[in-house]
Amino acid sequence: MSEDTLIRKANLRRLGMTATELAALGIGGYSYWAAILPEGSTKAFAEKKVRQLEAKLELERGVMDRPGADLRSKLKIWNLPRVDIDRYNLLSVEGKAAAQSAFRAAIEEELKQDQELTLRANGTDS
Repeated sequence: MSEDTLIRKANLRRLGMTATELAALGIGGYSYWAAILPEGSTKAFAEKKVRQLEAKLELERGVMDRPGADLRSKLKIWNLPRVDIDRYNLLSVEGKAAAQSAFRAAIEEELKQDQELTLRANGTDS
C-alpha cells in the first residue's frame, strides 16, 4: 500500500467519523467506508474519494495528504453536540424531544455566530 494511502487512512480515522456518518455524506456507501476505516485495512483510499471528502467537509484541498493533520478541529459541523443513534433510539418520546431541542439550539447558536462574523467581516454591525 502506498505511503499516500496510509497517510490518508490515518487522517480519515483521525476525523473520528463512523462509516454511517461518512456514507451519509453521499460519497460512498456504508460498506465502502466500513472497509477503509479499520486499522490494517488493505482497501485503497483513492485520491478521487479523498478530494470529494475534503470538498464535502469544506476542508482545504490536500489536507488529507498531510501526515498527522489536525482535521477534527477544522470540522465546525462535527463540533456540535452529537447523539449516539443507539442511545437516542432508547430514549422516551420526551427524551428524544429534549435531544432534538438541544441540537437545534446548538445549530441556531452556530448560525448566529456565523452571521455575526460575516457582518463584522463586511464592516457592518448587527
